[in-house]
Amino acid sequence: AGRLAVHGLGARPGTNAGFGAVDGRTVILLPGTPGDALAAWLLLVRPALAALTGAAPASPLHARLAHKVTSTVGLVELAPLRRLADGHVEALATGALPLHALASGAVLILPAASEGAEAGAEISVTLFRPDP
Repeated sequence: AGRLAVHGLGARPGTNAGFGAVDGRTVILLPGTPGDALAAWLLLVRPALAALTGAAPASPLHARLAHKVTSTVGLVELAPLRRLADGHVEALATGALPLHALASGAVLILPAASEGAEAGAEISVTLFRPDP
């Protein structure tokens, strides 16, 4: 009924996401698990909607990491974040968005070329719900 342009992202989670077209309309394929679906939303849907509507990107939020975060080179990885009492943030997982961690409302998106981030590093925080 349509054309599949891309199936699978170089992202963890989100590897089963994709996009294509049906009757000339773009279709984004969201994976069935909540963490994978959220990753696809953050990496594909949100930027596409912003581009289509001409919305200005949100001002980046910055925070300092309490602990080192490691990442696999070659994959974009998402790490849910939790704010600590001292104002720092810590990653709850890397390359996974377990259901309980989705309540945090914020993630660190580690680029594919990244090996991670050192403790004390200033990072950009991506929010996916208000007031995390």
